[in-house]
Amino acid sequence: MARLTVADIKPGELDETQAAIVCIYSMNEPLYAIYGTDTRVSVQFADDPATEQRQRWDFAALAPLQGEINGMIDGWHASDDARLKEKARIYDRRVADALVVALTRDVASAQAILQKIRDELLADRTSLQRLIYLVWALASSLVVIGGASLGAYLSAPERSGFWGNTDLLWMGAGGGSVGAFFSITLAVHTRAFQPQPKYTDNAIAAVVRVIISAIAGAMLIAFLCTDMFSLTIGGLHLGGAPIGENSACAPAVLPLLILAFVAGFAERLVPDLLNSSSAAAEKALLPLVPPRPAGQQLTPPAAGRAASAAKPDAED
Repeated sequence: MARLTVADIKPGELDETQAAIVCIYSMNEPLYAIYGTDTRVSVQFADDPATEQRQRWDFAALAPLQGEINGMIDGWHASDDARLKEKARIYDRRVADALVVALTRDVASAQAILQKIRDELLADRTSLQRLIYLVWALASSLVVIGGASLGAYLSAPERSGFWGNTDLLWMGAGGGSVGAFFSITLAVHTRAFQPQPKYTDNAIAAVVRVIISAIAGAMLIAFLCTDMFSLTIGGLHLGGAPIGENSACAPAVLPLLILAFVAGFAERLVPDLLNSSSAAAEKALLPLVPPRPAGQQLTPPAAGRAASAAKPDAED
């Protein structure tokens, strides 16, 4: 195949990579042509080999930035969403303008323009990923709250069955999920949450966060109502009553829900309580070893056996 020249770059024709040329952004025959294909912005360098080599050396510094930009908008051109197609077209136009600047041998300015485009694309994608994270968190929270409400209704103390007397646990799961969603909303609002590059990772992170908080809320109430922990809030003492009994826990539903909310909001609260309890239990179960008198040396087993074997010979 004969080498293409700048004059050969025309809409509807194929470029050197066999991609269809869609539009021409800028042309300065015979020095360069900047054009767009179905997927990206490309350049046809000068017809003169020496000039072409110099242009390629200049563009080598821009290749990483241009590759990042192409990667972030990859797929937008062929998307069914007209909004994404329009955004891809706008970014292509801006990239083409930066390449024109580079072809005037002002590579530093072209690099600065491409960096700005890359940063705007990152901010745009980050904003979308935050929205995905928030939407999935809301959806999973609503599912947990709905399931917890149904579970609390079916397991109320006045009803019998396998799940009887566990209504407070279901309430705790619902309160924990509300606390998780409140925490997620604050993180998104204050920009503290850094989304993952993939959309699916953000959705998974949101669902897992809500599930963990729902379990934490239920378990905190279980700890309080089985006397594993006790808390005093103002004049109200929580803890020490089995779940379902009409005693200390039963009339304190609202404080328990608040504590479940806090357990969901503070993701590390229940794991830290479990770690501290585990450390205390391990310490209590350690065998008591009598202290060794000062100056006493421990005789290694091998040395002890050798001394025993040598003793009869000494007596003989």
